Amino acid sequence: MDIGFEHEWWILSRLTSLTQNTNIVDAVRQLSTKSAMLQAEKVEFIESRLGSLITKIDAIAKKSSGSSEDAKRDQKIIELYDIAKRTEPVADVLSDIIERMHGLEALHKYAMNFAKIIFEIEEKQTTISSSLINNKELLHSVQETFA
Repeated sequence: MDIGFEHEWWILSRLTSLTQNTNIVDAVRQLSTKSAMLQAEKVEFIESRLGSLITKIDAIAKKSSGSSEDAKRDQKIIELYDIAKRTEPVADVLSDIIERMHGLEALHKYAMNFAKIIFEIEEKQTTISSSLINNKELLHSVQETFA
């Protein structure tokens, strides 16, 4: 085989594989269309669009990288999550604890009322005791008077 022929065959096979056309005329049309897109005015337009996209991507990247305020907020969220995780076992028994506290509240009110009644009884007993002592003294003085 001729080396020149092999080289031309390789170029043709490469051209058809890149353009995905088996017809040379279609491949040339496709290449012509692609080269027309590379005209200076279209390239400048594409470059300006790419520049604006890069600016927007950089702005998004800065926002997503986060500022110190975002880091502080994220740290607070992590702390709150940790607190919630630590108190999770307590949350299961919390309703039982509240129910017991309501029951103890009623018992505590009853005990306070009971203590108040006991205090009043002790005061009345003290009053009665002092009255008895006074009555005893009066009785003793009346007995001495009639004796």
